[in-house]
Amino acid sequence: PLVEWLECRKVPRIIAILICLLPIIAVFPLLLFLIISGLVNEIQGLTAKLPDVVHYGQAYFQTAIGKLLELGIHIEPMIITDAITAQLNNILAGIVSTVSQVGKGIGSIIMVIYNFIIIPVSAYLFLADRRKIMAWFRKLFARDESKQIDGFVARLNVSLARFFRGQLVLMLVVGFIVGFALWLLGIKYYLLLGLIAAVCNIIPNIGYILSFIPAILIGITSPAPLVSSIKIVSVYVAEQLIENLFLGPVIIGQASRLHPMVVMIALI
Repeated sequence: PLVEWLECRKVPRIIAILICLLPIIAVFPLLLFLIISGLVNEIQGLTAKLPDVVHYGQAYFQTAIGKLLELGIHIEPMIITDAITAQLNNILAGIVSTVSQVGKGIGSIIMVIYNFIIIPVSAYLFLADRRKIMAWFRKLFARDESKQIDGFVARLNVSLARFFRGQLVLMLVVGFIVGFALWLLGIKYYLLLGLIAAVCNIIPNIGYILSFIPAILIGITSPAPLVSSIKIVSVYVAEQLIENLFLGPVIIGQASRLHPMVVMIALI
């Protein structure tokens, strides 16, 4: 729609397309870099805190064992302590191994870059030759049906544009809700978590889970892990309920001019 609007104002087609695509090409790598670098820094910070968690667990269980001995319950402290320490070390080693696998995702990054190149090029070609493509598509049908085909394509174009605009609005609203709620509850890195929630909201089905993982990791490594984890879980569960029951149907429904009940059924 923006390309057509610029063309109606005597802007050459090639320049109109570049005006639309170049900001996306410029902003997307920066956004991707900020997200990846932020996640790497957070993962490194969480990994650095894990030995403290292990030490805290050892001290806690040693205190508990001492109280049991005071009550006359005779147990071997070293056996339990060694077992707990071994399990905590295994968990620590597993987490460190998982973090190290992130560095081996070069192939996935290459595919992202490859798609990032292919998608703008394809978009440019489709936009530049859309009249030729439309003429070819129109020739597939009888001449008396051409007006109906043109009307259908025009309505389809408008509906898809409205739908994606609704998705972008929903993405911004979700990111704001998550970040603002975490800020109110005193959770660190609320800005990063809000940004992750907004970006992951574009991904169907698994985006919510992907955005929840770093949040819960930050919660369990905070000074008050139980309280922080409860706060984070409450925020994400409440946001998901609000999005599924109200925000999604209303925003997407208004954008695509569909009844909210239709959108809810489609989401289900």
